[in-house]
Amino acid sequence: MASFTDQDLKPANLLISADGILRIADFGLSRLLYNEEDGKDGSRKKYTARVATRWYRAPESLYGSNNYDEKIDIWAVGCIIAEINNKAPLFAGETDIEQLSIVVQSLGRPSEKNWPNMKKLPDFGKIHFPKWKPISWNVLLPDANPELRSLVQSLLLYNAADRLSASEALKHRFFYSLPLPCPDNKMPHPPSNHRQLVKIQNKAPKAPTRENVFGDLVAFL
Repeated sequence: MASFTDQDLKPANLLISADGILRIADFGLSRLLYNEEDGKDGSRKKYTARVATRWYRAPESLYGSNNYDEKIDIWAVGCIIAEINNKAPLFAGETDIEQLSIVVQSLGRPSEKNWPNMKKLPDFGKIHFPKWKPISWNVLLPDANPELRSLVQSLLLYNAADRLSASEALKHRFFYSLPLPCPDNKMPHPPSNHRQLVKIQNKAPKAPTRENVFGDLVAFL
């Protein structure tokens, strides 16, 4: 039996319809995942390494793993929820090494205790980090309630096997604590012509600012 992984979950690929329905877009990097043993030696099928947009890429992928499962998407979901809360990406590196460094600085340097077999990852021995201690989730998610922190913490774990599954995450107490999720029929919806209204608003002449006036004077002189 096969399942699949999206491999590119990020805010830009999440669309909310006028009816308040969340839809996932862009399945260009999606792949089938086969649970059965694939190789003649009993090994699982190998996939492309370093998938997903860097800010939402799971640590096993950053270390070059090509043997992963749907838990790489769970990591991305944790990053997205944290970003919604913080109004900024949680781990925003400009290179793969910087991305991994930010993750390790935030969550602490991994060990065999919280990430078994990490030393078997293809690129594990290519870079070494100081013995950073994990930053408190109260600091990483300063404005979140305890339930949200608990949910994100359960999704952003080094060991993929320890991360909640999608079905387990939906049962987390965060979704059953106040304020409760709003029913679809009570969600505020934008007007049907909201796109046209935004275009008209953007085309409307804007009041001159001090900077614009100064720039016009410089150009005239």
